[in-house]
Amino acid sequence: MNPFPPIGELPSQDADELRRLVRVCGRLRSQLAAFEAGLLAEISRRTATMPEGAEGAVARGQRGSRAAARRRTRTAKALDALPATRTALEQGDISEEHADTLVSAARRQAEAVAASEGELVDHARRDSPEAFADRVRRFEDEVEGDDGVERFNRQRRRRKLTMHTRRDDGMTILHGEFDPVAGARIRRALGVGAQRGWRADAKLPLGRRRTPEQRLADALEELCRPDGESGSPVRPADGASAPARSEAMVLVVADLDRLTATLRAGRSRLADGTDLPIDTVRRLACDGDVLPAIFDGAGQPLWLGRRRRLATEGQRAAVIARDTTCVGCDTPAEWCQVHHIRWWRHGGTTDIDNLCLVCSHHHHLVHEGGWTIEHLAGGGFEMRPPPNVGQRSVRRSA
Repeated sequence: MNPFPPIGELPSQDADELRRLVRVCGRLRSQLAAFEAGLLAEISRRTATMPEGAEGAVARGQRGSRAAARRRTRTAKALDALPATRTALEQGDISEEHADTLVSAARRQAEAVAASEGELVDHARRDSPEAFADRVRRFEDEVEGDDGVERFNRQRRRRKLTMHTRRDDGMTILHGEFDPVAGARIRRALGVGAQRGWRADAKLPLGRRRTPEQRLADALEELCRPDGESGSPVRPADGASAPARSEAMVLVVADLDRLTATLRAGRSRLADGTDLPIDTVRRLACDGDVLPAIFDGAGQPLWLGRRRRLATEGQRAAVIARDTTCVGCDTPAEWCQVHHIRWWRHGGTTDIDNLCLVCSHHHHLVHEGGWTIEHLAGGGFEMRPPPNVGQRSVRRSA
């Protein structure tokens, strides 16, 4: 029997009550994960009476794949050795994502995580899953004492790409894992093609526009075409040539007032916030494959006024380095568009302080839904809904 009320009855609830129900669902999901982990750990101990083991119980009892059952069983065993994490999950204070991050770290640094588990769990209670993952990565770097080099090498060793053709419909399926630098190159290259496709689609009727996923697929196909081959669905509408190789360079960000110290002994980061070991940055710089996030020098104008409507590559790179994601959500920069806060047709300028990143969803809310964006004086942004729609503003701090 379904214990939940029909969805059709929920619209009668006000917005705050719906938000409360979403929070309740999150706590229940965490508590259920902790309860299941305890069950699987107990089954693993009963090998005499339950020879199928926890993995078999999950695969058969939940009609799931063996691979998924194996992952859940491994997590359950790991939580058995992380009592503070399991307790926080049982209480609904942390999410499964937080717990998975700690479990993964414990596999690599068991003693260090066990010794600092209480402190790490306290951070997990306060941090978003993304912020907590960054915190745990920094914790592992400090334990290893190698400025992130071993972590990067470990990521590099895990790189892989698989490809197969699905028999039932003939579609080609790709699955890949890449280290942060390779991932940044791929995301940037595909993002450039997807942006070009978005601009081309903007001239078409709504019914003929591609989905974001289709534009990414077309961008990947474009990268695989021989130079100069025509017929690509993502070529610029003005007939410009295919993007130069420099468009796939890696964007590396460092604070200007600490630049020298950073390059000598510290870390830089990718546009998405991922830390890079200094040796990796030096290698990229030697290869000429790095685009530093210093954009107000000669040749990189960031204030164009009304001379140009679309942001330049330099401006887009600067906006990515500043905003990192959509100003209304966590959509990565590569899948976002550069938006004029004060619209171009309303007299807005193509200047860095009038530009921000928005995903397709929030771009639609601004242009068709009546939402507005304000660049806050202390840094960051606020997206405001139109009056009388019962929605709250979205604020992003600097």
